[in-house]
Amino acid sequence: MKNANKKIFIYLKYPLFFALFFTLFHAKSALDFSPFAVGAFAALVYCRQNIVTVTPVYILASLTADFTAASFLLASVPAVLFFCLYFILFRLKKKPGTLYICVAAAIGCSPMFLFADGEAQFVNAVVTLILSVFSTYAFSVLFSAFLVRRAISPYRLTTDEKASLCLLAAALSLGIIGIKNFGPFLWYFTSVFFIVSALRIFGAKEALIPTVVMGLGSVFYSFDTTNAAYIVIIAAAAISLSPISAYLSPIGAIIAYLLVSVGEFSPARLIITAAIALGAASATLIPKKAFAPFFALNAKNGGDSKFPIARSLVNNSRAAYARKLNGLEKAFYEMTSLLLSFASSEKKSADTPHMLLAAQFGGVADIFKNLAADFSNEISFDASAEKNITEALAEKNIVCREAAVYGEGDDINVFVIVRERDMANPALAKTLSSVVKQKLTPISVDIPYEGFAAAEYGAANRFDVVYGEAYRSQENVSGDVKLAMRINGDKFIVALSDGMGHGSAAERASENAIRLIENFYRAGFTDEALLYLVNHVLCNTNNEIFASLDTCIIDLKKGSAGFIKMGANDGYICRKNGTEIIESKTPPLGVFDEAFPVMTEKFLMPDDFVIMVSDGIGEAFYNDGLKEFISSSKTKNPQTLADSILSKAMEYGVKDDLSVIVLRIFKAL
Repeated sequence: MKNANKKIFIYLKYPLFFALFFTLFHAKSALDFSPFAVGAFAALVYCRQNIVTVTPVYILASLTADFTAASFLLASVPAVLFFCLYFILFRLKKKPGTLYICVAAAIGCSPMFLFADGEAQFVNAVVTLILSVFSTYAFSVLFSAFLVRRAISPYRLTTDEKASLCLLAAALSLGIIGIKNFGPFLWYFTSVFFIVSALRIFGAKEALIPTVVMGLGSVFYSFDTTNAAYIVIIAAAAISLSPISAYLSPIGAIIAYLLVSVGEFSPARLIITAAIALGAASATLIPKKAFAPFFALNAKNGGDSKFPIARSLVNNSRAAYARKLNGLEKAFYEMTSLLLSFASSEKKSADTPHMLLAAQFGGVADIFKNLAADFSNEISFDASAEKNITEALAEKNIVCREAAVYGEGDDINVFVIVRERDMANPALAKTLSSVVKQKLTPISVDIPYEGFAAAEYGAANRFDVVYGEAYRSQENVSGDVKLAMRINGDKFIVALSDGMGHGSAAERASENAIRLIENFYRAGFTDEALLYLVNHVLCNTNNEIFASLDTCIIDLKKGSAGFIKMGANDGYICRKNGTEIIESKTPPLGVFDEAFPVMTEKFLMPDDFVIMVSDGIGEAFYNDGLKEFISSSKTKNPQTLADSILSKAMEYGVKDDLSVIVLRIFKAL
């Protein structure tokens, strides 16, 4: 069906181009400005229409409208220029941009100056040249939407495309009324047809647009407002009767014209009355199903989901992935159970590898379980928000080819395909955030094809952190090792590991713990599985390697902080109304096979400080000395606070590595 429609368009487009050129060649204002035909020709060439075929159609339309040598010259010069331009660009392997097209259109208007006789005609030639460049740009924007982007509704047009459409409609109105002998009849027929059609499709508000545009065209033709006044009265009658019945609108249009033209009966008036009747009848008698696509696109409640089948397939595909992941989860849990049974039936010296492997398989099984749970949740697309996004972006002159919205709150996701050049427009993210009423930030950007970019947006983080640290080692190497990293953009993880003692052995213990933690977190292991595996690895090395672990995981969307401590020193949350201690009473990693970490979750507020210190700092301050020191600090700079804690601890002369990490939470939105 699509191929058949494409063939029909190929056969019909050149007659349509001829009609377009023919009408625009007649679009001459009362001051003899005629800039629109060359603009339409340049725009069609810019929009990848075959110049070899479009050019003779353009010249033929010019000669049909005005069979003179001057007309032939004025039409031929732009054609030759565009042939040369395309040949040069083809040799240079460049695409014609709007700048090239507008310059060529300006040069193409130069023969007008040869026929300028006197100052008035010279001024007309200058004005026509300027308007030709302007119309070339405007029509290039408009034709790109329909011929390249395949926009099929005003709801898919940007603001500048809508303005260009109005310019083209006004130019066509000017051209129609300027056609010799048949102009007035065709003008009234076309005007009433579009007014009544707009009433049927969109309603009274949108019906005013063709009224104004067609009226302006008639005014530019002769600077006489009579026809414009008639069409306004006709439209007012049709609009006022449309709520009663769709069939009363055309009748009201005819009666309104007869009433305002009473006493002026003549053959011309009868012809115009017939044109109004035919235009109204044609728009009214068109089957309603012919307007179905426009009715769907004009839906006020809900969206116009263009891809319902594709979106259904997305959910079906996710369900299939969930089933596969569940199968993998069960397989790994079975292997975990099998390894644990082996370990329980063997001696303790032999069960360590089985226990460690079982823990690894169990952690992988948990990852598959969480992934399966995510994929099993069906995505519910918000069609109303998608439609609102497309229209809101169009108002910002951003072409949105497709939009998809699913999830809500902090889990919302917005996917859009826009022009590549629109990706740098700051109005994009701002408009998306305004529509979904949630601050959004880009997650990923891709350039799929033909100058369009696909971008995914998610809820922006409500919070962010400022990081400060200070340390001093007793030897060239430090047993205190630190980790600070973001995961998935919305988690900030800080870890401090203090190897027992100091020097290279302590450093190695801390580095092993931190390296394992970083890799396991990136792999998606749960906290319990992660700590179990790290502890087992350290427990079963040939050397006795012990290390404390102090971890803080901050959720930048929710503002929560999860503390995981094993043998670590107490942590602190310094708030405006006091300082809270996060206690730890567990042994370090690597001491016992079974690890039972202290896990605490706290909610943070903007300007809260999180302080993590190594054993050396805790020993220096002893008891509640550090809490009192932190509470007395007035600084808002985490680095300044970290430096002051370290400086104070060094005054006590502790013989241990000293490390301080300070995080300050602030509101990002």
